[in-house]
Amino acid sequence: RVFPPDDKVFGNDTTQHPYGTKLLTYFDGDKNKPMHATVLGSRWKKDGFCKYPGMASHSPYVDGLEPMYTLLMHGELTQDGLMDAHMEEEGVGWDVIGRE
Repeated sequence: RVFPPDDKVFGNDTTQHPYGTKLLTYFDGDKNKPMHATVLGSRWKKDGFCKYPGMASHSPYVDGLEPMYTLLMHGELTQDGLMDAHMEEEGVGWDVIGRE
C-alpha cells in the first residue's frame, strides 16, 4: 500500500522525507554506481526477526513492525528502512538531492 502524501503513518515526525523527495545513494559505496529513488510514501512492515512457537520475539521494533519508505527506483516500487534512509555516516544511507 502506498500512503498518500499527507498520511501521518509515522506520526508528526517532521524529519521524514515527504512525498516526492529525490534521493541518491551509491551501490556498495561505489561513486561509479549511483542509485536514484523518489519517495512515494511510507508504511509499516513486519520485521524479519523469526518467531518460533514458544519463543519471544527479539524484534527491536514496537509490535514487530519496522517503518519503511516506499520508493520508486528504475520504474519499480521498492522499499527501504526509515532508519537506513537517514544514516549520516559518509557513504552510507541516502542523500536528499531535490523535491518535486
